[in-house]
Amino acid sequence: MKKIIFLFILFKLISTGLSGQITINNNDMPSAGDTLRYSLTINPQQYDFTQSGEDSQWDFSGLKHQTQGLEEYQLVSNINFLMALLIFGMNAIATDAIGDLPLDEFNLDVDGVYSVFSKSTAQYTLDGFFVLIDGIALPLKYSEADKIYSFPLNYADQDSTTFFGNTSLGDTLSLTREGYRVNEVDGWGNIITPFGEFDVLRLKSTIHESDSLYWQSLGDPFVFKRTTTRYSWLAKNERIPILQVSYVAFEGFEDNPSVTIKYRDIYREPSDDDPPAANFNASQTLAQADEEVIFFNSSTPSHEVNTYQWSFEPDHVSYANQTHSGSTEPVVTFTVPGSYSVKLVATNAAGVDSLIRHNYITITESTGIDIVNDREIKPVLYFSGNGNILNIDYRNIAGDIRIFDISGRLLAEQRNIILDNFRLDFSQFYSGIYIIQIQSENSERQIHNIKIIKP
Repeated sequence: MKKIIFLFILFKLISTGLSGQITINNNDMPSAGDTLRYSLTINPQQYDFTQSGEDSQWDFSGLKHQTQGLEEYQLVSNINFLMALLIFGMNAIATDAIGDLPLDEFNLDVDGVYSVFSKSTAQYTLDGFFVLIDGIALPLKYSEADKIYSFPLNYADQDSTTFFGNTSLGDTLSLTREGYRVNEVDGWGNIITPFGEFDVLRLKSTIHESDSLYWQSLGDPFVFKRTTTRYSWLAKNERIPILQVSYVAFEGFEDNPSVTIKYRDIYREPSDDDPPAANFNASQTLAQADEEVIFFNSSTPSHEVNTYQWSFEPDHVSYANQTHSGSTEPVVTFTVPGSYSVKLVATNAAGVDSLIRHNYITITESTGIDIVNDREIKPVLYFSGNGNILNIDYRNIAGDIRIFDISGRLLAEQRNIILDNFRLDFSQFYSGIYIIQIQSENSERQIHNIKIIKP
């Protein structure tokens, strides 16, 4: 009998060791050439993502994707050789970082924004960013790197790091980012997601950040402060977290954080049965009082199954062109100067989702003069019809469109077309990444190169 008990205990110890704690190291991080698919979703099951501890079992198999994307990592030298040679180093890697810098607050026509990372046997760091503007590379190199992970990473590990960087383009534009990160590996165990089942470490990160952006034409700098609480489930050989849940609270809105749920995934066909994912952009984010602003709605799965509700804070707005707060793409005038937050709620039979862009619109006093600056109008692109239609909204602009694959090969073009509310048939193209080049025929003949991902 004692022998049987001993064998049972030995079996339990062996099985626990086989599916127990793991160690994360630099070999589990992204490398140049990696293309990693992920899904984004809301939290329809109201999962408790804060739960953790030793030998935890996390079952998030009910997560349902709403949108998907790709993280593509490449050497900085392949994007901009001088950025690697002079600033970040020849071994640094980068991936697209649109949305990670507060450039949407200004009508800057950028060709690309990239996050730059380095890894060693001791750590994985975010070294900064660089922005491509009209062919010019503008780096924001951290003098103190943001240490995302220390290696080897094990259960109960704790560390903290500060980061700081600034950059400027003469006296015209400057950006400073600073903050600190606190990491704690607060759990280990097994996780189940739609991507599969994995042994993982659970990392809790608290990130306090402040961005100060100065643009000469706007006077005083804009300061954006936020705190991000992020939960990451890390597995061996998967490069990015199996699941990452981020709660971002901006200063003044601490009780209303935005939530992003992102998980490693395979390609999945979009469906009108999916719950909604709210998303939008404005035709301009800097306008005069009583000047029309168009809100372009890129929510998924489709406008045919979604209904919408728009709101503004403060509520000094009026609707134009027979639109209203329930319109898909309202046309709005702001009647009082100031900063406005915009909220979109998307609803369908499968769920509800909302998106708030805090202090998104800046309204100045009306000069009484109707001035249209071509450089303040940018094209807005989004897919509909399960990825078969590419919608292009470029207000009052005519021009040419060219479609390139990721290698730069020209696939198709259309010339001399009106780009205001233009719909382009994209059904002939496979899912993946494309470059849309738009050359306007306005007074400055601008060229926009925009990277898109067909779902």
